[in-house]
Amino acid sequence: EKPLVVCLGEALVDFLPSGQGRLRDVEQFTRCMGGAPANTAIGLVRCGTPAALQTRVGRDEFGQYLLGVLNSEGVETSAISEDDSRRTGITFVQISESGDRSFLFFRNDAAEKSFAPNDLDEPMIESASVVHLCTNLMEKQSGRDATMRAIEAARRGNTLVSADPNLRMHLWPGEEDCRQAGLALIEQSDVVKLSDEEAVFITGLDDPMSAARAMHRMGPGLVVVTMGEAGCCWTGSPGEGDCLAPVVECVDSTGAGDAFAAGMLSVLVRAASLPPGAWPKSLVDEAVEKGCRVGAQAVTAYGATTAISG
Repeated sequence: EKPLVVCLGEALVDFLPSGQGRLRDVEQFTRCMGGAPANTAIGLVRCGTPAALQTRVGRDEFGQYLLGVLNSEGVETSAISEDDSRRTGITFVQISESGDRSFLFFRNDAAEKSFAPNDLDEPMIESASVVHLCTNLMEKQSGRDATMRAIEAARRGNTLVSADPNLRMHLWPGEEDCRQAGLALIEQSDVVKLSDEEAVFITGLDDPMSAARAMHRMGPGLVVVTMGEAGCCWTGSPGEGDCLAPVVECVDSTGAGDAFAAGMLSVLVRAASLPPGAWPKSLVDEAVEKGCRVGAQAVTAYGATTAISG
C-alpha cells in the first residue's frame, strides 16, 4: 500500500483572470483546479508519489469537473463523497502586477464545508505513509472532528502527519479563531510547512528561523518556513538549514506553497515510517531543495498546477 500520501481537505474550482489587475476590470476567466490539498495531491503524483484526496464535492457540473481532473492526473478519488444538497465551492482569483494573488470565495455553504468524521476513509489513512492536513476543514466543528480523527487514524497506522496550515483569515469569525486552529494542527503534526507570513501570525516573531524554532518546541519534529523567492529555512530534530529558490519569473503565485509541500513530501515519504528525529539532515536538505524547485515551477504559469513537472 505504501508510499501513499493522503491529502485531506477542499477541492475547489478556481477561476483565473485573463490578466493582472482588479477583478472588476477582468473580462475573461479560465477554469482551473484549486484547493490546497487537491493541488498538493496533483503535485505529488507529478513528482512520482501516489496520492489520494479525501473531500466532498457537490453533485453538480463543477464537482464532475474536479473528479475528472483528479482522475486524469492519477489521484486516488475513491474517498471523495458527492453532496446532493450543497454545491462545489468556487473561487475567483485576482492577480496583482507583481504576481501576488487574492481571492473572492463563493463557498460559504459549499460541499467541502460539510465534511464530517463519517466521510473519512480511516483504513486508507492507516495504511498510508503520510497524511497531509490543512486548517480550512477545521472552520466547522464537524470538519475539526474529522481532522482530529484523521490524526488518530494516522497514529494507529504509524502514518506520518504533515500539516500546511494554509491560513485563510477571512474564512474565520476572527483572527484568534484562525490562530487557534493553526496551533491545534501544528501541535499534533510531525512535519509542518508554512509561509513566513503565517509563521509571524502564529508566533508573533518576525524572524522566520526564530518562528520555526518556536513552533518546533510545540511538538513537530520538522518545521519548514517558506519565504517566496528567498526560498525557505527549516529547523527540527534532524538539525537546521535553509535553501534558496531557483530564480524564475513569477506570473502567478497561486499554489506555490502547495507545490512546495508536494515536492518536499515526495522526498520525505521515503523515510515516513521513521520519526523526523531519525532522519539524516541530508534527507531534509534534499526535501526542501525539491520543494523550492517544484514551488518555483508552479509560479511560472497561470494556475496552481499548470507548470508542475516534478
